[in-house]
Amino acid sequence: MDAWQLVFHSPRRTPFPRDRATVRRLVRVVVRVVGAELLAFHISDTHIHVLVLAQRARAGRLAQALGLALAAALDQPLPPAAITPIQDADHLRAAFEYVVCNDEKHGVVPGPWREHTNLPDLLGARRVAASTIGAVRDHLPRVAGAHLRKLAGWHDLPPLVVTPDLVREHLAEAAAAAVGHTGTLSRHADIRSVIGAACLIAREAELSADTTAAILGIGVSTAFRARSADNGSLLSVAALRLQLRVRVALPVLGPLPFGDEPARTPWSERKKVLPR
Repeated sequence: MDAWQLVFHSPRRTPFPRDRATVRRLVRVVVRVVGAELLAFHISDTHIHVLVLAQRARAGRLAQALGLALAAALDQPLPPAAITPIQDADHLRAAFEYVVCNDEKHGVVPGPWREHTNLPDLLGARRVAASTIGAVRDHLPRVAGAHLRKLAGWHDLPPLVVTPDLVREHLAEAAAAAVGHTGTLSRHADIRSVIGAACLIAREAELSADTTAAILGIGVSTAFRARSADNGSLLSVAALRLQLRVRVALPVLGPLPFGDEPARTPWSERKKVLPR
């Protein structure tokens, strides 16, 4: 099987920055460099896992190119990547679950929005690594949406109720997350599409164009045009609605004292999700 697991370690195994701006920048680097050969990735605390579908020589070139691009994005040199061959279909399934749930493997509490993996793309909440949807369907045909929702912890989300307060609190950040940017001030095509979707959702909450523009940091005329026409693809609207559902159901909590944090299940005791 022409599949490989690439692992990029930090120098001296020190933790990478995992603030949202850095994570989103690294996600876009991985997707840009690996392109259609990407199957899965995970930005872990001290290393980055990437599953690629390529022949050995191509996997080596991808590892070199991606290592240089990640080093530039992090502004620090990285050791050469470790490259491990995927032996067969069972190994690929196990490697996929290991990669997208790598925080749990190392006893790290995962971010509830899973931005450091391609699970949001596979589930339709982000439009950055959408090519991995087809790759997973082709190479892991037994994996279904229910499995991926369980891996992400998104298997029991309540329906979304769009309210003015929800839009004011979460819409701008959810729109940026849906396209993997740190904000909505850009002329990129993906930003324009998600801005259109955001304006439609703000209209659903019965907010004015002026209020919508202030929330999203855009011009009033832009907000008015987006509200007046159904400006925003169905996929962008669906991604933004799922981003909002996740934020309501799984808010990021402030740091708890160590004595109050929930127990972390060891990987050896964790029940695997993907079908054998």
